[in-house]
Amino acid sequence: MTSNQDVHLSGLVSAANTIADQTLAGFGDVTAHHLNWKPSAEQWSVAQCFDHLVTSNEAYFGFPKGICLTSKEDRFANQTLR
Repeated sequence: MTSNQDVHLSGLVSAANTIADQTLAGFGDVTAHHLNWKPSAEQWSVAQCFDHLVTSNEAYFGFPKGICLTSKEDRFANQTLR
């Protein structure tokens, strides 16, 4: 990884940590009952919204995270050419 990539990745990690800290500060004291309360059957609870965001972000950011945390040799060690 180049120095520029390291700086960019560090910035992304810092931003993600800030979001996590802000979320915990805003919702950390909310009970499970309140997180799971739904205004109506057709609307999502706060917990469902968080789950959706986590699942969506995991799908988007999971691939780059795997690339960043493994060496090129490890990533392609078990790949076969077709």
